[in-house]
Amino acid sequence: MTNERLQRTPLYEVAVAEGGRMAPFGGWEMPVQFEGIRSEHWAVRRAVGLFDISHMGRIAVSGERGLAFLDSLLPARVRGLTIGHMLYAPLCNEQGGCVDDLVVYQLAQQEYLLVVNASRKATDWQWITARSAGWSDVQIEDLSDEKGMVAVQGPRAAALVESLAGPASVSLGYYRCAMMEIAGIRALLSRNGYTGEDGFEIMCPADQVATLWAKLRAAGAQPCGLGARDTLRLEMGFCLYGRELDEQTTPLEAGLSWTLDLEKTANFVGAEALRAQRTAGGYP
Repeated sequence: MTNERLQRTPLYEVAVAEGGRMAPFGGWEMPVQFEGIRSEHWAVRRAVGLFDISHMGRIAVSGERGLAFLDSLLPARVRGLTIGHMLYAPLCNEQGGCVDDLVVYQLAQQEYLLVVNASRKATDWQWITARSAGWSDVQIEDLSDEKGMVAVQGPRAAALVESLAGPASVSLGYYRCAMMEIAGIRALLSRNGYTGEDGFEIMCPADQVATLWAKLRAAGAQPCGLGARDTLRLEMGFCLYGRELDEQTTPLEAGLSWTLDLEKTANFVGAEALRAQRTAGGYP
């Protein structure tokens, strides 16, 4: 794949200016490292690191039956969501294999957001929209190009974010989200991450994410690339699509049985295959 074919996030020029070593990842030209993978890894473990995750896909689902649609799409406990809560879930095919893994946000009544892997965004979009046929009261919209997204991770992440967003930010529980003003920018703040440390992911308009990055850098966050993101997630045991997950690997085989609700009444995609595998294989 040539550089001309690679997509670039709104933070591409910022990353280059900060010395980011760029490389292809999931169809994007992303920084693999800045100062160095070891240094960035330890910055997240000991202080606070800052990642560009704008390459992730963002798909909005809304409508009166939006929750029911998601319940039919995902093998997880979707109906347990309430406003301001989030859920990690696999997206499965009829054989139980993982089309992707994603995070569901409930933003408001009848309003949901799916954050999906960059390399699977086009596949996920086609998969989800194809299965929305017949759900005339459900609206699906691709917000990926409209938003920028960063992750602030590490034991000092909460103090840094609080300095820019106020005390309401640190009152967010794990896998909770809320709209807040951060450094003068209206953004969606969520308490989650992909490193095994405390931290936040922040989503804002694409044309403001460079300003947000600069504010977070000025507050003390060290820029980190995808190299450290990978070593950090490996230490934590998080799956990466294309490595531990693919369309031939089920959530049960990947050790993700804790994400499943195979007893729910919804006739979700992959239900028959996953239930049969659990029974035959002795999975929890």
